[in-house]
Amino acid sequence: MPIDDDSRCHFLLDQPLHDGATVTVRQALSGYIHIFVEKSQSKAALDNTLAHTHKILPQPNNFPTNYSTALAAISKELLVLNNVHVCPNDCVVYVGELKDKDVCPRAQCALPRFKTDILQRKSGIRSFSYCSVKNFLEARFKCSNIAQVMTSYGGAIVDMQQQTVIKDITETTVWKKWTQGEKKIVLALNTDGVNPFHSQNVQYSFWPIIMTIMNLPPHVRTKHDALFLYGIVPSRRDRDGGGIEPNLNIYQELLISELIKLSSLEIYSAYTKAPLNIKVELLMYMLDYHIKHMRSTST
Repeated sequence: MPIDDDSRCHFLLDQPLHDGATVTVRQALSGYIHIFVEKSQSKAALDNTLAHTHKILPQPNNFPTNYSTALAAISKELLVLNNVHVCPNDCVVYVGELKDKDVCPRAQCALPRFKTDILQRKSGIRSFSYCSVKNFLEARFKCSNIAQVMTSYGGAIVDMQQQTVIKDITETTVWKKWTQGEKKIVLALNTDGVNPFHSQNVQYSFWPIIMTIMNLPPHVRTKHDALFLYGIVPSRRDRDGGGIEPNLNIYQELLISELIKLSSLEIYSAYTKAPLNIKVELLMYMLDYHIKHMRSTST
């Protein structure tokens, strides 16, 4: 039965493309989405590609006919994006005890939280969008292969008497002792300013907050698909239009507050097909992640 109702799209992901096909809608669509992201294609380009593919496949078929239908099909597979209001001067994030405040509580700032348009609709002057660590891990553990590696990989024990060069922390006895007994998901945090326009004439930059899963093997953990983009902190402008470095502390505090809550987490593992108790810990904080290294390990 072809896809013709967005409310049923998600349930057809594991259906064959058409009668007699050995490839599912999920397998085919994931390839198109991967190209769409990697090649920075426009939505219009993906829309035309999907429509053409649907047309040349045997009729009838289950392949999405356009971008909106494809998005509806994978909507439940995507991470939930949270959005919070932030003080325009990056003084505070309006969560917890501050969630109902309309003005920055710091006396030296006292800037309003909201702005109003001509239709008297209120919206936050500055906001921050981020993905929950818990949701990210739940999505990762839905994949059997990833769940297996994340809970079993420990590297090779290095014989110190042989004076073997230790290439990774997971090769040490300290790592084994630290992670034995309970399942731990160990993270490394990194943030650094990036100019997205690759031009020194454009004074703008943003700060991506990225986490690496140390449980993954070294040759995998720094690949783009394995990294976890927690959120992107936008830059601020001064009165002359120049860029101002944001106060990253409040955004990192938001992350740390969630990690504290994840000191004990029950999560479903597709590998064991059963709930699993894990503990999430932050091992290190890195600055200026070497882009050349990331590119070399992702090729």
